[in-house]
Amino acid sequence: MKSSKKRALFYLTFNGVYNNNNGIGTQTKLLLDGTTKYYKELTSQFGDFSVNIVSPIYNVKTTIDYSVDDLSHTYLQTCKTGGKVFFCPYEYNTEQFWTVDSWRTMSIGAATIVLSESNKYDESLVIAVDPPFLHTPKLIEKSKKEYNVKIKSLISMYSTSYLHDKGNYSADRLSWEYNGFVSSKVYKDIYIGSICKFITQHIAKDYGVPLDRFAPYQSSLLINSEKFKKVHENEQIQILKKYNIPQNKNIVFAFGRANKIKGFDILLKEMKYVKKRIHLVLVAVKTERENETIKTYEDLIKKNRIDCTLVTHFCHDLPKALTMWKNTKIVVCPSRGEPFSNIPLEVSLWAKDGGGILICSNIDGYTEQIEHGQNGYLFDIKKERDLAKQIETVLSLRNHDCEIIRKNAYNKVLRERDFRKNFAETLSFFWSN
Repeated sequence: MKSSKKRALFYLTFNGVYNNNNGIGTQTKLLLDGTTKYYKELTSQFGDFSVNIVSPIYNVKTTIDYSVDDLSHTYLQTCKTGGKVFFCPYEYNTEQFWTVDSWRTMSIGAATIVLSESNKYDESLVIAVDPPFLHTPKLIEKSKKEYNVKIKSLISMYSTSYLHDKGNYSADRLSWEYNGFVSSKVYKDIYIGSICKFITQHIAKDYGVPLDRFAPYQSSLLINSEKFKKVHENEQIQILKKYNIPQNKNIVFAFGRANKIKGFDILLKEMKYVKKRIHLVLVAVKTERENETIKTYEDLIKKNRIDCTLVTHFCHDLPKALTMWKNTKIVVCPSRGEPFSNIPLEVSLWAKDGGGILICSNIDGYTEQIEHGQNGYLFDIKKERDLAKQIETVLSLRNHDCEIIRKNAYNKVLRERDFRKNFAETLSFFWSN
């Protein structure tokens, strides 16, 4: 039965509002587009609710990839549900953003906004994304009696210092994370999002969070969105021409941020062992901090005499078109650390009718995304030449075998990562009658 309660969702995020250049931005777009696309169905089950966004204040001059279109899209999607966009009293500054002092300011600002706005609703659900808002739920709990509001919170962490910093830990950051996670044990209305098995097991083991403090919040995709519609071959060719990518060569493709953790240097070192003739396309998105990383890639390409197209800026059109391209044989994800990557999910949908087979490193979330030989391949990141070996294996596959692998990859994403089904499960956990 449809609930008569007036409810609100407050989504606390730092990307995807006025730009979209990382995984957090992708998750923000998913939340906005998914809730509006399926709003009628969701409200028939859970009653009317508004979707509100809480974000740092943007600065046109200093925000990387600032986009008027992205900001307009955010306003439009929130308005469709009767929601609003709120800005914390903190200006996004790249140099200072990834510090505990900045996160403390944002957590306080977000908590103040949610507490003051929640008195308009019978109950609210807060989704706090990543470290900048990790302490917001705890701050809300300390004051919600005073405001006489009913609020539950879900902490959505896509990585941690243990995973990202790989031994070069910051005591401040670890303390911030421990204190944020422990709030789920202290307050009954705070839960941790179970994004995937790997993240859940990691937080439970390394931060001491009991499994009964996790709520369903599967990392998902908007499977029937425009993003996954097929690109016509003529348009694919035009996009290849735009980036000077040869049309007559077999292609290995990799894309992501130009960061050491993404492991593109591993791929470039392994390419010298691949005997079959292949053209590598590497999209390694450069930020102001990554000039040295790009120089490393360029040196490896030259040293190992790799036939390669290197793209160092963010591009929306190329990954989709090139993944589908008939001569793209492989898409490689060579990360040194990846709690849960959207790339294997996106590639599985883009390449369902033809294109790249996935090869991923055998670490972290990849091991639950890829079943070796079934929907892709895993390589041993600690074993030299194993990536080259897996590349040779895939290049030797018959067309029929490739079709089966692509079909398996597509069906696995369909079963496990559909936003419509997974988000309804999340709302049911918090708003079930």
